[in-house]
Amino acid sequence: MKVLRLTCCLFLLLLFLVAFAFVAIRPAAAQGLNPPPPEGATCHTTGRGTICQGSDTFSDVNIDTGQSCGGFDIAQSDTVTETFTIFYDQAGNVTQAVFHDRAEGTFSNSVTGTDVPWEGTENQTDTFATPGDFSTITTTFTADIFKVTLPGGGLILHDVGRAVFAPDGTLTFEAGPHQLLNGQVDKLCAALS
Repeated sequence: MKVLRLTCCLFLLLLFLVAFAFVAIRPAAAQGLNPPPPEGATCHTTGRGTICQGSDTFSDVNIDTGQSCGGFDIAQSDTVTETFTIFYDQAGNVTQAVFHDRAEGTFSNSVTGTDVPWEGTENQTDTFATPGDFSTITTTFTADIFKVTLPGGGLILHDVGRAVFAPDGTLTFEAGPHQLLNGQVDKLCAALS
């Protein structure tokens, strides 16, 4: 009788574990996630919440870099291939988003259109102090963000290393040369003139 009871208990435990595994790894619906993941993301629930992953390719044209060269502004155009992982808590609120970008583009003179090519890779991690509250994001950038090398002119601009921004946009930590971020664009201005 004890063997039968033990066998039944083990069988029920096995059924429970199979059911739990099914629930834990089933694909999650994007409904109820704050914010919803980008279109095409694949989401899976875990014991801690939901993880969504995906990739995208997009282009930007003539973005204002915030940098000026005397009589013209420096504009940025690019094509970015991005992969992302977004983490949500059990309530469905985002807690962290990680983006890995590979980009190629140009910096250009806003008046004449003269441009120079750039390339870069970037890792961006957005961490939410309060899940789902975008006013609490701390953003960390790492990698070789911008690199401009001209044939015969060598390296004229390099943004590389790590930069951390507080929720209000204040730069709180910086390591490595960040020439564009710090307005050190004399060589770039000369190349675009």
